[in-house]
Amino acid sequence: MIFLVTDLDRTLLPNGPYADDKSIPELFKKLETVPHILCYATGRNLPMAQEAVRMWHIPLPDFLVAEVGTSLYRKSGNDLVTDTRWREYILSTQKNWSGEHIRSSLGTYDALTLQEEEKQNEFKISYYLSDHTKKDATLEIIHHTLAQESITAQVLWSIDPLADNVGLIDIIPATATKAGAVEFLRTKEGFEKEQTFYCGDSGNDILPLSRCYKSIVVKNAPEEVKEEVSKRVSDAKCTDNLYIATGTPTKNGNYASGIIEGLVHFGIITL
Repeated sequence: MIFLVTDLDRTLLPNGPYADDKSIPELFKKLETVPHILCYATGRNLPMAQEAVRMWHIPLPDFLVAEVGTSLYRKSGNDLVTDTRWREYILSTQKNWSGEHIRSSLGTYDALTLQEEEKQNEFKISYYLSDHTKKDATLEIIHHTLAQESITAQVLWSIDPLADNVGLIDIIPATATKAGAVEFLRTKEGFEKEQTFYCGDSGNDILPLSRCYKSIVVKNAPEEVKEEVSKRVSDAKCTDNLYIATGTPTKNGNYASGIIEGLVHFGIITL
């Protein structure tokens, strides 16, 4: 039995600028012979994740880590319902969290634009940063502001290649990350690290890809993500648990194709 966790956009789903060799049906066909628990870990909220399931004809997962780790759902029949254990855990570990206070403290910084209200939640404050030259200065200001307010948080940076490469910044409780949610589920469901597989491509996947699970980075991931994950797993002395897809004679390594390549590398499936 394995615990298979994958990001959606531009990892499993081929909605990026790179070539797609249409490997999604093959991936899930091969997984039919592998006992597994399936989890999607995504920046999408629940309605957007459900839309992806319908649009791409992918299986309903056993668990959904949504909104970069700030919400968690479990399968119930043909639906996904809130897993209240995760919210209770976040509240118990982040007693000083205040999204409204963070919004107020950063409200005068012109470089940041709040994302739409449907992209915010109790544990996630999300901004656009259109000017990439201000990235480092902006992240420094955010970290300084959080430190002044004694708020323990993760600040996640990624780029949306489908929206003129606009920068995306998420501020979330330190425990409420994709990595935190995956680790929470792993322990609650009784999986060892060696049984846990994480597949990703972007900045908000760096943490879980670096947790010494069996990690698969798809070929289309940005080079800076590949480099950062490689550095972190090297520091953690678990480089054997990382696979970065490069493509094969029959697979281009992008999206679901890269997941197949990685699962073959780790001996879970065969081509």
